[in-house]
Amino acid sequence: MTALTDATQCDASAVPTAERETVACPLCATEATEPVLRKQDRYGSNEWFDVVRCTGCGLMRVNPRPPGAAIARYYNDTYSWKADEPVQGLLPRMIHGAEHWYRFHLLRYEARKVLRFCRPRPGAEVLDVGCGSGDRLLVYRELGLEPYGVEISSAAAYARDHLGLRVRCGTLRTAAYENDQFDLVTLYNVLEHLHEPNEELDEIHRILRPGGCLVIEVPNADCLQFRLFGARWSALDVPRDLAYWTVPRLRRMMDKHRFEVTRVDQWTSWLHPPMIVLTLCPGLDPRRVWAEAAGGGGQGIVSRALWGAMTLLTPPITFVESLVGRGSSMVFYARKA
Repeated sequence: MTALTDATQCDASAVPTAERETVACPLCATEATEPVLRKQDRYGSNEWFDVVRCTGCGLMRVNPRPPGAAIARYYNDTYSWKADEPVQGLLPRMIHGAEHWYRFHLLRYEARKVLRFCRPRPGAEVLDVGCGSGDRLLVYRELGLEPYGVEISSAAAYARDHLGLRVRCGTLRTAAYENDQFDLVTLYNVLEHLHEPNEELDEIHRILRPGGCLVIEVPNADCLQFRLFGARWSALDVPRDLAYWTVPRLRRMMDKHRFEVTRVDQWTSWLHPPMIVLTLCPGLDPRRVWAEAAGGGGQGIVSRALWGAMTLLTPPITFVESLVGRGSSMVFYARKA
């Protein structure tokens, strides 16, 4: 999910190329920056973007960046995985089935952690911001929660019409939920995409019930992978990712918006090493394979098989990252103060 304007919600067609905007730091409002690196968009635009560091607080971000009204052009139709994607042929169906099992294994692993660390009541209302095609909502419902979703892309219509889920198309603010409506709000790999993270967190505070839980997962810019690989680190997904958080800086952001952090978790499932696989083997990126398949370029059987093999070989790296407190992803669990 990203913070688009009303005019571009759920429709990335006919979005013009726009000039880039230069903005102040979302954490401390400092405008001065120092350069860190340059990286090229890996999903089709071939444009180069600058990643800079705030001289006030050290937060890394893309600057200048595409404005919210133009960001949709950087998200193609295959950016979100879909469970019932039509697949022809026995081997492609087997591979798609393995992807389905793998994805839902990860989603259930993450959802069980939410139950463990947030302890929502049975039937609690949970909102997933940036819910994509709705897979996580299906898992929440499976675990006895009442799921809602909001999503700016066309995947919102898929989740609503094909899966029968309560998903609103638009941004969190245009979705206009009631005050104190939800027991739990989750943002998995969403905060780093937002043009206005301060406004988003204020809105979450408004719609959460007193004592409600907020769960945020973001890439960890202080991880071993970034230290070792620099610009090659796969989480530097410019220009879709706009800011790169570390534990101290995200804690400061949570305090700023009246959320009490109760836990920071860098442990991932044994079968959850995709970031290191993308870092080491960017050519195996599933999103590229999905896009090629959608464009008539075949099902990418070899690429998908190699992706699966690397996924099975790289978990020890993920384990070591987490063990030393430098995991490539981090999950914040916080309460509405």
